[in-house]
Amino acid sequence: MHPRSLTQKINLFEEIVSVIKEMGFDPTSRSFVLAIGCLSVLSKLNWEKKKEAFKSFGWSEDDIHSAFKVQPMFMLTSEKKIRLLMDFFVNKLGLNSSDVMRCPNLFLLSLEKRIIPGCSVLQVLMSKGLIEKDLDVVWVLNANKKKFKKNFLIKYQEIAPEVLKAYDGEMEFLELFYGLEGMNRMKELQKS
Repeated sequence: MHPRSLTQKINLFEEIVSVIKEMGFDPTSRSFVLAIGCLSVLSKLNWEKKKEAFKSFGWSEDDIHSAFKVQPMFMLTSEKKIRLLMDFFVNKLGLNSSDVMRCPNLFLLSLEKRIIPGCSVLQVLMSKGLIEKDLDVVWVLNANKKKFKKNFLIKYQEIAPEVLKAYDGEMEFLELFYGLEGMNRMKELQKS
């Protein structure tokens, strides 16, 4: 290895550490180390592309930095997955973009294996009136698998056995129902 390449790597590392400190990370925290790892593997071009993807859904520069401080690894999500997840959260679930920003861990989850099955379970429980419509979906989806299963599968499997099929992907996810329009749509579906 050429000595010049080592110097360049050290300079790059120092630049990354400086940027992370400027963002307000505590150098003694685990997230500081995660942020270094994240910025070390992301090119500036990819970083900017991902920021633009979030901005297209209404996130500001401050929103992105706040989410990055909570979970630095969320910026390793591909631009394609960012757009796919944000589209799902905003257009299919009807969440505000700011709701999603509170929990950047969601970008580390699989849409097909974790998010849609979780939403399908909530859909079944809401349609049967077993859980409230004003449930904080973001935090429910962010719960670890064990906690989610305990609170929504095991707890309700006797009175709503469909939750197991929903979780296993055997039922189509339509939408979660929010507001008056959603309540009316749910009543229509229950009649048919």
